[in-house]
Amino acid sequence: MEENGKIVSHIYIELIEKVPRPGRTTYPFAYMTNVYTVPEYRNKGVGSKLLNSINKWIKVNNYEFVIVWPSDDSINYYKKNGYIHCTELMEFFPS
Repeated sequence: MEENGKIVSHIYIELIEKVPRPGRTTYPFAYMTNVYTVPEYRNKGVGSKLLNSINKWIKVNNYEFVIVWPSDDSINYYKKNGYIHCTELMEFFPS
């Protein structure tokens, strides 16, 4: 998002294709990262406006869902914009 020719908030989206399933139409999902708003523009609705435009874009394009790994400080930002905090993720770190 720009204001006076300066980028004040941005979001990076990577689309991930799902594994094809016979007899089913699959839609990609979106991985969202690098969500950032310049500090002096925070808590003024700038980030929420940008995120809401992403949410609309996701719906219009039939992407199945969006995943994001929020920092502890950003959990409420996502919750107030319709995101659900889940704890189902599992990880494996090879040693």
